[in-house]
Amino acid sequence: MPFPNFEGKHDAQSVFTPEDLLAGVEETLPPALVVCYQDAFFGEVVETYTDGNTISDVGMGDIYRVNDDVAVMGNFGIGGPATAGLVEEKSELGVEAFCILGGAGCLDPSITPDQPVVATRAIRDEGASYHYQPPEAPAEPSPALVDSLTSELGAAGHQVVTGSTWTTDAFFRETVPEVEHYTEQGVLTVEMEAATLFSVAEYVGVDAAAVFAIGDYVTADDRTVPEASLGLLPELFEPVVGTLSASVR
Repeated sequence: MPFPNFEGKHDAQSVFTPEDLLAGVEETLPPALVVCYQDAFFGEVVETYTDGNTISDVGMGDIYRVNDDVAVMGNFGIGGPATAGLVEEKSELGVEAFCILGGAGCLDPSITPDQPVVATRAIRDEGASYHYQPPEAPAEPSPALVDSLTSELGAAGHQVVTGSTWTTDAFFRETVPEVEHYTEQGVLTVEMEAATLFSVAEYVGVDAAAVFAIGDYVTADDRTVPEASLGLLPELFEPVVGTLSASVR
């Protein structure tokens, strides 16, 4: 059975669009958006870097301004469908660059919790991206944004790792053969959103990237949570914001 089920879908017109949803809305957002999936980290960012007042009451999630160029978003859900919706909706409100800053499972035990991982491509093992791009299309971030993030994080003193991520909807069905396969292929991380973000960003014509901190280690034998799980995230926020600010000016 092909996926999506209806052949030729990618060239067809949508019944309901972000333009329909936002008809009459005059609000605009800063041109860059940091997307946070971990609630505790998002709360810390809001308290530390914003005035605590949302800048948008339109659509999904809570959005706070960090500076004139960058906002941060959270409290909208997790996974591919939520990510697809936010990219379509927020790009319609003026966002030109999206960057995930969140946690991921790590398939490579040599990567330590103090090393950020910048994704260079995503394996499409979820559902939403297939409604935006044909099955054979790669899910890749914006190369210039990847290069800038890698450089800026390195300049901030971080030992950055770059490579592929595996995006799957079913975190309770990350099976032993799959983990073995992707580990052998050199895939670094597993998470739920990057492939969707990259595919929908390509569809709507905006930039996208993803930066991960290690939340746990996923191997064929076990899943272990390091003591410093996700502890790196707060240290990555300022370099990511700086990179995004420069990218949209």
